[in-house]
Amino acid sequence: MVCVDTASGDIVYDEFEDGPTRSELESRVSHLQPRELVLPEGLSSATSKLLRRVFGQGASSSARVETIPTTRFQPENAKKAIQKFFQEQQQEDQEQSADDGAEHDPSNEMGCVGEGRIGGM
Repeated sequence: MVCVDTASGDIVYDEFEDGPTRSELESRVSHLQPRELVLPEGLSSATSKLLRRVFGQGASSSARVETIPTTRFQPENAKKAIQKFFQEQQQEDQEQSADDGAEHDPSNEMGCVGEGRIGGM
């Protein structure tokens, strides 16, 4: 589970094993109170039921819910997507530097690539 606070830039990452009642998941989402959920397709009925109970459903939902293909949560696919993003950013920066006439200094750059998976679902 990953939670990103877009206002502060804080990132919370947690991996856990859950039981049939999904008490670990319920504890985390109750504490974090997300406004948006990005979920993999094919959640178990127990997980779906818990999320509907905590957040509501449809127009009465307290969170925006986006369901995407499970393959998007696989570490190798996430790594490729992040690498592609940073390569495109680097290319844009180089093009901008060339337009500005500035010289590129790679010592001023820092990159980070992370892998993860959603646990407990």
